[in-house]
Amino acid sequence: VVMATDPPSAMRAASFTLIGILTMATILALPRDAEAFSKVIIFTIVVVIGLSYIGLIVFPHEALHTTDSLEPEHAGLWRGVFTHKNIAGPVMACFSFAGLYLYRRGQRLWGASIFCAAMIFMLHTGSKTTAGLVPFSILIVVLPSLIGMRLGTPILFALAIIAAAIGTLGIVFLPPVKHLAALYFPDLTYTGRTTLWEFADEMLAKRPWTGYGFESFWGTPLLLNQDQPFDRAWDIRTIVHGHNGYLDIAVLMGIPALCVAVYTFLIAPLRDYLRIPLRKENIYLGDFFMMVVLFAALNAFLESFFFHRADPVWLFFVFGMFGLRQASLRPMAVRGPS
Repeated sequence: VVMATDPPSAMRAASFTLIGILTMATILALPRDAEAFSKVIIFTIVVVIGLSYIGLIVFPHEALHTTDSLEPEHAGLWRGVFTHKNIAGPVMACFSFAGLYLYRRGQRLWGASIFCAAMIFMLHTGSKTTAGLVPFSILIVVLPSLIGMRLGTPILFALAIIAAAIGTLGIVFLPPVKHLAALYFPDLTYTGRTTLWEFADEMLAKRPWTGYGFESFWGTPLLLNQDQPFDRAWDIRTIVHGHNGYLDIAVLMGIPALCVAVYTFLIAPLRDYLRIPLRKENIYLGDFFMMVVLFAALNAFLESFFFHRADPVWLFFVFGMFGLRQASLRPMAVRGPS
């Protein structure tokens, strides 16, 4: 915040981010037991998904991307109550994980209904990344648990993160990977994202330790006054973020902040997952939160949402991290017979 070009504005943004984090912690702290937590999930998801489906019929111009929007190429894709399909898709993915959690703990009708409704909506958002990551996240988390090899989940989690990092940022930052990609996949740009990453790499080299300040890079006069080469795939002057959450942390707050974030966002959740008591409720809850964290952590290699105030994907990610910590601390209370 101190390094920001406009510290008062950055402080306000940081304050809203902290409020969002505290809200997620409160949601986890208030329910008295697993049944109460399930009711919170069911009520919230039914309201959000219900309004999103109703919007498709009653307010189609608001619930669908149209040709009149800034991105006419997305016309016809669903977004529901959210501002963009790239937010609606990940949120519906997390809803599907919640449906799977409810199904596993015995609320099969609610669980199956939520899972199917969320998956159908998610597929209509047109988010290919989300559609590929959802089954992958479920498989990595649930399969080892079902066959009695829970240690396999953290191992597969780490391997997936490393592979995603090499397959995305490695094309820009690792010369051998960059050479192989140019040789075998010359058109691999992740819809022009590599152009942004290369530019961010150049700018990061100028301020590797402190970055440019919170909320003080993308969309600021610093970039608006940059020259735009005619052969650059994307105009960096109009981009709102770098489409890679990890790289954006480094650019805004410096490489030391990225190291802290990697521990907090990736390593600490794995440690918490391994500490979860081997009780049915804790396992089901821990698996739910682990799917959320894994999905969001992988999605962050192509999207940027870390510390974005009230971004639903960011809040779900915080929800998953805090949930893993809570599931690891104590046995989950279950309401006994009255």
